Amino acid sequence: MAPRMSRPLLVLRLLQGSLAAAIGVGLMAGPAAAQAFPERNIKLIVPFAPGGAADVSARIMGDAMSRILGTTLVVESTAGAGGATGTLRGKNATPDGYTIGLGHMGTNAAVST
Repeated sequence: MAPRMSRPLLVLRLLQGSLAAAIGVGLMAGPAAAQAFPERNIKLIVPFAPGGAADVSARIMGDAMSRILGTTLVVESTAGAGGATGTLRGKNATPDGYTIGLGHMGTNAAVST
């Protein structure tokens, strides 16, 4: 019969085994996790009329983001219903990371349900 280990030594052995298993799993899954982003243009939906403050802000922000991300950011102004039309369009977009909805507390709260 093997001698009994003290509790601190047993905990240490369990932690070492868990760490070794986690490192092994991480090494096996490493190359499969990387994906290129962005692969296509990104759409920025502005829920107000073109030429307004929100549109101008979106174009300035879009220009800076385009340079940083290395892709085109397309600003799409969708006015109507006090901003609800464009906000709903952003809410219902495919959740793939290629659509950004711009708005404020009022438009975001109005269509959140």
